[in-house]
Amino acid sequence: MDSMMERDSAMASFAFRGSREPVTLLEDSFFRVRQLVPSLVPAVVDALRADPYVSPSTGGIDSDTEYAYCATTQKCHVWRATSAAPTCFVFPVPSSSSGESSPPHCVLLPRPLNASAEPAVLLCTSDGQLCFWNAVSDAFTIDSNTSLDVCVPLQTNERITTAARVDSSQALLGTSHARLFSVRVFMHRGEYQVVPTVLSESRGLLGRWFGGNSHPIGGTGTECAISSLVVGPAGTDMHCLVLAVSARHVQFWCVPMAMGSTVPGTPRLVNADMGIHRTLASRILYARGQRYSAADAMSIEILDAAFVLNEEEFVVLYVDRSVPSTTSYGLALIDVPKEPGTSLTPRQIIPLRFQGANDPRPGARPRLHVAGTQPSVAFISFGRAVIVQLLSDPCGSDEILQLRHGADHILGSCVAVSDSDARWKALTATSGIWMVDFHVPYAQQQAIEYVSSSHGLERLTAVNNQHLLARWTRRLATCKSASRARFGSMMLHTHSN
Repeated sequence: MDSMMERDSAMASFAFRGSREPVTLLEDSFFRVRQLVPSLVPAVVDALRADPYVSPSTGGIDSDTEYAYCATTQKCHVWRATSAAPTCFVFPVPSSSSGESSPPHCVLLPRPLNASAEPAVLLCTSDGQLCFWNAVSDAFTIDSNTSLDVCVPLQTNERITTAARVDSSQALLGTSHARLFSVRVFMHRGEYQVVPTVLSESRGLLGRWFGGNSHPIGGTGTECAISSLVVGPAGTDMHCLVLAVSARHVQFWCVPMAMGSTVPGTPRLVNADMGIHRTLASRILYARGQRYSAADAMSIEILDAAFVLNEEEFVVLYVDRSVPSTTSYGLALIDVPKEPGTSLTPRQIIPLRFQGANDPRPGARPRLHVAGTQPSVAFISFGRAVIVQLLSDPCGSDEILQLRHGADHILGSCVAVSDSDARWKALTATSGIWMVDFHVPYAQQQAIEYVSSSHGLERLTAVNNQHLLARWTRRLATCKSASRARFGSMMLHTHSN
């Protein structure tokens, strides 16, 4: 471990500590697991390790810019995730006018004309206050008021619940009233402008159907709040499909790419299905041999979703609490609707073997990412575990990586594709950054072979009590039956901040 070094600066600093290169923890024909523990200044380390009940924080990694962030109610820390000794930039978070103590939503906007350029930073508080900096290096001149402050026109008791980037100059915001806002950043007369606009649908068939022209689903209950925004890839017409996920509803919007334009196109509502929850619950209960009941259906909730790239379908992550003392999870594959009013029907239900009590910590909501390999791979991130699910016929394979240390948890993650591998990268509270490469062709071939022989595989990987316990389990089985063979354990030595 290198000696500690510090550089005094106005709002950014760096220090040498931790691992300078990623450390390989596990490597075989299926996986390569690596860990990078960057040297971070004490303020960032404290923010990552803060008690989520006392000082809630959010964090994540952006795959396009390779920057990571950790935001608290007072400050947002940003640094390059691939650096062993990164410069940490600090941005102030405006105080909430409602007195809420929730961290802001952070969106990093890459600079499209220069891949090596620093990303811009867009912060949005729960009460709709927007702050924008054109580059992370603006943190050095924070005292000169270089940020742009704008407010989103929210309704009474409406809150911003999620945010996502569309392109390098546009972000989307979801609210507790099931509304969506587009936030565009563009140059006008030599100055940057930040303009929030509500996504609306003109009255017509859909307007009469949903009874409004500004929020097609509407409502103020928790089941209507948008919990996740999923942005699909841009098409040849420079539009992208956006999926807004609520606990019991979904909305599909066709959103034009802004790309710095001062006069963008008009978003269009493609589909809004208020009955998907009933259909999904019915399929889940039927797969368990139960008849549909409203009481059991109310215990099933949609958590997140993701598009399956290069295919015309999307995946829904759900939680099932209908069985007493058991909280289970699963995936549902659904075709993307082509026309308004099309009912969404799951065509495949994939129960996950992971079970656990509901994590009550703020920001511990499970998240779903899908890597666009062939076949696609789903990564489901929980507070202290990640599940890898190969989305292939007939059953695929699944793996579980679990953190043992009670204080450690996953703050945020992203996925990418490297050659034929699916790559998952996550920011954790105490063990740095985890990088998991999943070799898809080999895993698919093994799945086919194990299906034909009706055999499975289970592998355990242990770590001593003072570090992390990585528990890997693989089950490659047919839908009818599976047998398991156990491999020996492996001791993995990890680092921590």
